[in-house]
Amino acid sequence: MASRNIRSRIVIALGSCAILIVIVGLIGARGMWVLTSDMRDMYVEDTVPIADLAIVESSALRIRLGLMRMPGLPNAGEKKAMISRLAETGKALTAAWRRYFPTQAVLSEERDIARRVDAAITEFIPLSTRASEALDKGDAEHSHQLLDALAGASQVIYSGVDRIAAIKTEHVRQTAESGADASRSMMWVCAASVALALLAALLIGISLVRAISRPLDASIAVARRIADGYLENDVVATTNDEFGELLQALAQMDVQLASVARGIHASSD
Repeated sequence: MASRNIRSRIVIALGSCAILIVIVGLIGARGMWVLTSDMRDMYVEDTVPIADLAIVESSALRIRLGLMRMPGLPNAGEKKAMISRLAETGKALTAAWRRYFPTQAVLSEERDIARRVDAAITEFIPLSTRASEALDKGDAEHSHQLLDALAGASQVIYSGVDRIAAIKTEHVRQTAESGADASRSMMWVCAASVALALLAALLIGISLVRAISRPLDASIAVARRIADGYLENDVVATTNDEFGELLQALAQMDVQLASVARGIHASSD
């Protein structure tokens, strides 16, 4: 006979369902964590650096254009204002580059290009300062030499930044595709987990219903036979739970009623 009673079976069934719910929830939570982590990494490692690289390239271009405009400025005041703006632009360029390099240059090819760009920026900033000073003094020959050198450094910056941005963009695409694949896989895992949980809950429910309904039906049948006046029934308790105790009590009641009935019949004879 079974050793577990109905109460423990109900507790086990409810506990099993709760565990299945927790497992499905943990699988879904892990999926959300993976997707969130991928999105965060893509933003920190790719999107923000691309924005900083755009600042670097646009700042270098503005500095060159500003220096090219300086000879045509009509007075010293405007030249001083231009020099001040170019200095601020140079600071913005340097700050954006330092946010990116070296911490955000994570790929090997990217790091190699970034080192060349870093060397070009290290050369570009002092050259732009010296060129602006030469232009302010009206030293055309020296400023022309500096602008030629500045053009070479700026070309390294432009081409290198464009290449790094292309690498970052490709990495974003690959990360997005990987995230989409992981999302689809996680959806299938979640769907399979939910299906298995439902199947397990169904099997547990069927087992519990059978454990309750069979002895309950037997107890009801015995009680009805006794109520209809049929005594000395063959009552056998097949379980060691509450329903087994109920059948034993019905069997004892059946025996006692049969004994009372025989006594009354004997006395009447």
